[in-house]
Amino acid sequence: MPLISNCTFANPQGAQIPAEPAPTAAPPLAPMQGDHVFGDVVGVVRNALSDIFGGGAVWPTRMANYSGMLAEVWNGLSSIDLGHANTGAPVVTRSGLPEQDQHAHMFGGYASRLRWHLAEVVCAGHAHGGEERRIGGVTTRWRGEVLHALDDVLRHLVDETALLAYIRAPNATRQAAPGIIVHRAIPLDEAITLAGRTAGPGQAQVQAILNRYQSLSGLLDGLMRRFEGPVKRLDPNTNGWTVLPTA
Repeated sequence: MPLISNCTFANPQGAQIPAEPAPTAAPPLAPMQGDHVFGDVVGVVRNALSDIFGGGAVWPTRMANYSGMLAEVWNGLSSIDLGHANTGAPVVTRSGLPEQDQHAHMFGGYASRLRWHLAEVVCAGHAHGGEERRIGGVTTRWRGEVLHALDDVLRHLVDETALLAYIRAPNATRQAAPGIIVHRAIPLDEAITLAGRTAGPGQAQVQAILNRYQSLSGLLDGLMRRFEGPVKRLDPNTNGWTVLPTA
């Protein structure tokens, strides 16, 4: 249940945290968009913030009204190139039959768990004919659980197959080898080591992105600390917030 003790609604992502993914359950995939070297961590946090603030396209306005500092921290985090930008992201084109993609499966599963933990800060639903949304109840334990979930994501951050292929030939199309190639999800530290010993024209770009991940835990913790303070209730008519009195 959400952190607010008298919340009668479930987490926007469901009452129960998503189960941990298993590598053996990974399906064969042949993504049309290519194989991304990095999972979209920034996108996961963005989706969690949209869960927390609601309102569809107006969630950034609601967030800024809740806390200008929170919006500022988010804008800083979302501006960092962590390998999944709209343009220029390290992506490998693949042709041929599907290959088992453990990276997409494992990263996606742990990303869902991170999103669930972040959304525990909100109590949201519909009551009395309208939207009911409160944010608060932040605890040190919550921040710790979120950062632990982030660690799980970072342990499945990189597609090993795509990493090696991109470093060696960023603009080439890789021929699939079903039954031979498995897109293993590897952790940040292993990816750093692997990138350091793999020469190629894509090496510098990949190493720069990997180095930026060193500060991600601190940035996410700073984001969470902007939720500290009294419980606030949303006025859906104005997208503004009021502080609820303490018991």
